[in-house]
Amino acid sequence: MKGAKLKKIASRAFSVLCTLVLVFSVAAALLSVAFRDPSRVNFIGKYAVDKILTESMEPVIPTGEYILIEKADADELKEGDIITFYSEDPSIAGRLNTHAIVGVTEEGFVTKGENNSSPDTYPVPEENVVGRYVTTLGFLTNVLNIFSSPAGYFILIVLPLLLLVFFSMRDVLAALGKKEKAEENVGEGKEGERDRVLAELERMKESGELDARLREKAEADGTTPSGQAESNRRGGDGHEI
Repeated sequence: MKGAKLKKIASRAFSVLCTLVLVFSVAAALLSVAFRDPSRVNFIGKYAVDKILTESMEPVIPTGEYILIEKADADELKEGDIITFYSEDPSIAGRLNTHAIVGVTEEGFVTKGENNSSPDTYPVPEENVVGRYVTTLGFLTNVLNIFSSPAGYFILIVLPLLLLVFFSMRDVLAALGKKEKAEENVGEGKEGERDRVLAELERMKESGELDARLREKAEADGTTPSGQAESNRRGGDGHEI
């Protein structure tokens, strides 16, 4: 009994764990999709997340790293700040870029990639600035990169889902089995009771006890049993009518 209880607790705990992993994985997958668009940033309050797609900022920011950026007014920015902005470069026009400020002109900020040999050709107008770089997000990068591989997707989404379905179905089948067994026990109990009653009637019949009780009941009810049919044809004084 104790072993069965522990097994049931372990099964439920594993089901809860699979559910949590699945929820976390789905949330991470949704975040991965939300951060994938290189032409848009979604702020939550003051902060947003962006992904570095090129090696222009290495080694400061590795390629493929997710970074945290914060909203910042243009007059707060200075040389040395790393900013995320919508590029004016025709080759990537309208897309996000993240470079360091190396100068300020009337046309906007002059930017340069840490790994580039020269500043960017096109200045960044103030209205194109999205935010200022705060830090890299190594843990988020590692988690979301897992989902970019088929193996990671299978392990963190498909496998927990299959396990959750398996344990749920097992619990359902176990409950149905208990219900069927209980119904069988009820049926067997009724059949057993009927057999006992029939056996007792047979015993009473063979011993004559049944006839005796029937006579007693007939006398109590003011009637005569079938075995006294001849007396019914006689009068109260014993003579034939």
